[in-house]
Amino acid sequence: MDANPSTPQWNNSNIPTAGDMFERFRSESWSLALLILATVLTLLTVCLYIETVILVLLKVNIGMRRLLILLLYGLFPITSLTSLLSLFSPSASVVSTLFAEIYLAICLYIFVKLIVNLFGGIDSTMGALSDQSTSLRQPPCCCCCFCLPVVTINKQGFIFLRLGIFQYIIVIPFAVAIPGFYWLLGPIEAGGVASNLDLPSTIAKVLSTLTAIYSISVLFKTSQALLSRFYVLPQFTLLRIVVVLVNAQGAALTMIIRFGEIQCLVPLTCDRYLVLTIILNLLLILEMFPLMVVCRIVIGRWIRSGTQNQHYEDSRNRNGSDDRNMAANKNNNDRGLEVKSISQVALTVFSSEH
Repeated sequence: MDANPSTPQWNNSNIPTAGDMFERFRSESWSLALLILATVLTLLTVCLYIETVILVLLKVNIGMRRLLILLLYGLFPITSLTSLLSLFSPSASVVSTLFAEIYLAICLYIFVKLIVNLFGGIDSTMGALSDQSTSLRQPPCCCCCFCLPVVTINKQGFIFLRLGIFQYIIVIPFAVAIPGFYWLLGPIEAGGVASNLDLPSTIAKVLSTLTAIYSISVLFKTSQALLSRFYVLPQFTLLRIVVVLVNAQGAALTMIIRFGEIQCLVPLTCDRYLVLTIILNLLLILEMFPLMVVCRIVIGRWIRSGTQNQHYEDSRNRNGSDDRNMAANKNNNDRGLEVKSISQVALTVFSSEH
């Protein structure tokens, strides 16, 4: 990174091709090392996901749940692959970034569908949540609003929460695509149309993200205790980490580059949009691999717990029957001890008489 005015400038009116970017990465040892590291980590992430797919196909018997899990866990390799494609081909970065952002938004909705599936359907979900109260004072935007009440999630409230998540799928394509396609039409220069769209699109993206995270946090908080046996907490944490990383890092880098703190990536580019894309994609690739490792550990523990093919009602009934079996065994043991004691007393009396 270099903000020195003497830094060599490229013709930013032309978007570099994949061959140009590869030559620029090869021109310095540190940039080539970063490219190799990003490629290796992406391959490892994909391989670990393939291993997870095989495990889920073998161990999860409920078809819809199997599909939802695979789609949800596919977030990590897809983010890595689209980020790596953006590094190699800047002209494809707009489409690949748009696809990754839309997939992330869909994953939020998939997580809601997974919660409904774990409960056993929408009716079972409403029946289970009707007995649960939760506070609307939830992060990230309402954690300090002490005036918000404690409510019970009914069907209408559940629909509003789903709409709060679904709006993210609608807003994100516009927030990502509009400045990106303007960049494809020409260079992003200070005062240009695409330059002026950076900040508004970032603000719209952040507001939409906060609304979606808040909605899914309220739903998760309501169902967390009921679904604790299904490892929903670590899965929700991983999903929320990815959402925060993609949006917070992007917003922070947009501000830093907009105010001129980072002007060039030598020997790669001095194009502002491309600088943002390269840094963000490198960070995401470095972060997705450890998150995929954690994801594999979580699914492994879930399968070992034996609840991956159960619903909430099945799990609760099984726990109840286990408790009844333990009580019955305890009664049988006590009765056995009682019979044994009586027989010992009788034997002692019989022996003393003789």
